[in-house]
Order: sequence, then C-alpha cells, then structure tokens
Amino acid sequence: MWVSNARHWRGAVPPHSRGRLGGGWPNLWPAPVANPTRRDASPSPNRGGRSRWQWLIRCLCYLFIFSSAHAQGEIIDRYLPTTCQPTPALGTTNYPGFKSIMSSNKLGLPPGKSVFANGQPVYVFARVFDANCVPAGDAKVEMWHADPGGRYRFATKAALATPDAVFAGAGRTTTDNLGEFFFLTVYPGPYEYYVIINKQKILVRRAPHFNLRISHRDLGTYQTSVYFQGDHRNPTDDKLKKMSAANQALVMMDVQPRYGDWNQGVQAHIDIVLPTKSPWKRY
Repeated sequence: MWVSNARHWRGAVPPHSRGRLGGGWPNLWPAPVANPTRRDASPSPNRGGRSRWQWLIRCLCYLFIFSSAHAQGEIIDRYLPTTCQPTPALGTTNYPGFKSIMSSNKLGLPPGKSVFANGQPVYVFARVFDANCVPAGDAKVEMWHADPGGRYRFATKAALATPDAVFAGAGRTTTDNLGEFFFLTVYPGPYEYYVIINKQKILVRRAPHFNLRISHRDLGTYQTSVYFQGDHRNPTDDKLKKMSAANQALVMMDVQPRYGDWNQGVQAHIDIVLPTKSPWKRY
C-alpha cells in the first residue's frame, strides 16, 4: 500500500487505480496537479501540500461552526437539569395502591378508548435525576390526582373495559435511559378537606396538582406533589404556604399552550431531583 502511494506521487499509478490509495480505498485527499513549467511534468509536492492543508482547514472550520450552532441550542439543557437541588418531598394523599393503578401513562385516554376524558388535556414531560444530576433510568413512576371537579375517583376494570370516555385517576410508567417520562392526563381541579388537630377541625385547601411516587432499585422510593406555575389558586394551597419561595419553584411545572393554542391542551415540564445518589458519579 505504501509503495503504491509513493508511486502515486511520481505519477506512476496505473490508470485503473488512479484516485485510490493502494488500489483499494478511496483517496480523500486532492490529487496532485502537474506543474507545466517543469520539464518532467511531474506533480508539484508544494502545491499538493497546500491543497491538503486547505482541505483540512476547511473541515476544521465546518466542525467549529457545527459545534457552536448546537452548543447554543437546547442539546445541553436536554440532558442536564438547571439545578441539582433535591426536589422537596411533599406528603401525598389518596394513594390508590399498587394494584389499583393501571399500567399505562395515559390517564385521560386509557388503552382501548377512542374518546378523550372530560377536561383539558395535559401533556406532562418530566425527567428524574439523582443528587449528582445523573439521569435515573428504569425508575417506576406512579401518578394520581383529582379529576377536573376536584374529586379522587379511580376507574374500575369494568369502566376501563367499556368504549365510553373515562378518566383513569392514576397511571404508571417507567423512565428511559435519560430519566425521561411522559403522562397524558387532564387538568385537575382544586379541592378542600378537613383535618382534626388538637380536637379542632381545620380546613385544608389544595390547588391543582399531581401526586408522584418514584421508585428506583438504587435510589429508593420518593413521593412529592408538583403544581402548575402561574395557577391563580397556588397562593391558597396550605402546603405551598409552608414552603419557601425557592422550594416552591422546585415543585412548579413550566406550563405552555400546546402548539401555541390552549384549546389544544397544556404542556407541562419539570425536572425532579432525588435526594439520594446512584453508584454512578457522573453522566
């Protein structure tokens, strides 16, 4: 192969192997051009070298431009959370139990249904990380919440078997290797309930929120609630009132209209950082 390359510089390559290195692999470098001023009309090494350097410099410039364009996009943010502060753990209520939660992430459109449940569709896109910002893959995520009327109602197997629209009330999914998971559900309503403290009946108000239970073989089980950023009922939530402004921001989902139209539904995004660490130190 090397002999063939050397002969190529002397212009002695057979016609059937020109433009190839060693007669087999494509020659990616520019072919040398003969210098007409020389008597032997042999290729000019200096000119061929300049062409190679120009080709190499162009490739490096294209690579730099391509890398800069992608660095300014959302690729960096796609795989790294904005903060590694653990998401506050909030006590959840009305957990239906493992057997009562269907193995689907479409609470508003359970499997076998062709009609969406009553209420505004909500598309939840979230990610789970450990305390080192390492994505928590293969984590089991359970979601349950109130219906648009503010009531906890979990669909029975008989109701799920009918073709009628129904809100499941709870669902389950698994994170992928990037810690991402998705739910399709409806916008929950606010509700109130009473608790007895020191023999006194106290009213507790809750703003619209989702309850989440995350289980991972290395990170344990974690529960919290996430809220809709900008909802006018958030200031009335008794659990949010007890949290600092910084902790409130960690449980707020970023809310945007789907395709720029609220009638198409709501898109909610949030990153959940667990307080525990996986065996992997970095991602």
